[in-house]
Amino acid sequence: MKLFDCGKLTDVLTQVAEKLSILDRFIIDSIPEGQLSTRSGLETVIEPAVDWFGGDQIELRQEVAKEKGYSYISKFNKFGIARASIKKGQRPSRWILINTLGEDVLGEESESYEVTDFSDGIAIIKTINARRERECFFVNEKGKRINDKTYEDAKPYKFGRALVMTSTGHGYDLVDPEGNVLRKGVVRGGDELRYSNKGYLGFHATGCGAWYRTPDGERIPREMNKYFEDGMGDLNEGIAKVCDRLGSGQSGRVTDPDKQIWYYIDQEGNRLDKGILSRDLRAVTNFYKGRAYVQTLDGQIILTNVDGYIIKNIGNTDELGRIQRGIDAFSEGILVLGKNGAVAFDSDGEILIDGLENLSNFHDGIAFARKDGQSCLVNIHKEFVELKETYTFAGNFKDGVARLERRIDTNEKDRNGFTKSITEYFYIDKKGRRVFE
Repeated sequence: MKLFDCGKLTDVLTQVAEKLSILDRFIIDSIPEGQLSTRSGLETVIEPAVDWFGGDQIELRQEVAKEKGYSYISKFNKFGIARASIKKGQRPSRWILINTLGEDVLGEESESYEVTDFSDGIAIIKTINARRERECFFVNEKGKRINDKTYEDAKPYKFGRALVMTSTGHGYDLVDPEGNVLRKGVVRGGDELRYSNKGYLGFHATGCGAWYRTPDGERIPREMNKYFEDGMGDLNEGIAKVCDRLGSGQSGRVTDPDKQIWYYIDQEGNRLDKGILSRDLRAVTNFYKGRAYVQTLDGQIILTNVDGYIIKNIGNTDELGRIQRGIDAFSEGILVLGKNGAVAFDSDGEILIDGLENLSNFHDGIAFARKDGQSCLVNIHKEFVELKETYTFAGNFKDGVARLERRIDTNEKDRNGFTKSITEYFYIDKKGRRVFE
């Protein structure tokens, strides 16, 4: 397959569109949104509209990886840009942004890169400069800097704000996309943006609580700051799940997860208080299309909606096991329960899959499991693919692939007499085949 650059192809097509009077509206990827061209008094809007390649682009990504020697390539976005890793040794050690020809579009003279996923249409580029110093900057989905600012460290944009560090030991500043500092030293290193309350930003500090500030980073009056819990989830369908580790008014922090209280708040920071949602709950999932599973204090697992209506009681924890905490347990509308993942329920409270072992949560429509003692992949249609590869850890599927890890013992011994081992990292597609080899 011959590789081509979407950007260059777009330039040619744009020139053609300018000359063809029959085109009043031309829609194609890789053109800046809102770009206007005037022809015969008419304004022609040229904007991104569809995925260039469709699907997971596995064939294209493998072709580019093989030609350029990349160990992984993400899906190309609407501007023909993707993240790629360059393997060095046993672990990918350098990430770059490439076009569909596999060319590095950043052009920065740095020893190594780390390129984060895009958040709010913006990615973080982390580099090591010639002075062996860490530097970070932000780029948009075309791989272009969004401003000329450089930082020592940075965290992803959420809700139009980001946390950046300009010098070690001074905490993180809150900035907007133009790089304007809205508030200096607003949080410490372990803190992160978690929740966009109506008019407020939520901050979550690991192990230390959650609180609100204004969009400019100012503290709000204590009497307005309704929640001081230890856990606050991301906004999901206008609702965030909250963990009260203070034990519903008890003195001292409750570290036992079986004694913690969970509930939901809306975009205005108000607790959802209808029906079963008005109760203190032992565990809750994110909402999926207006529905969620909750676990009551007496161990009942119930499917509910945003109004707290009990759609279905699917059983109790003694029979099914507990709802997993700390993750999206209702991923893609499927709840996996049971010791070692024995059963999966859909968003109607019906059993989707049972009789398996080690069933993982579903991501990108696929879960890992064991069937009759054999590792396999399973989709939501109960179709199975036997895995020939052995692995010690499997990551979630994303963009049609998942990363697996396998520990391999060597014939060498360390100084304590133990066998040395190495870890192999590789990717598989949804058919269980290795990719990016």
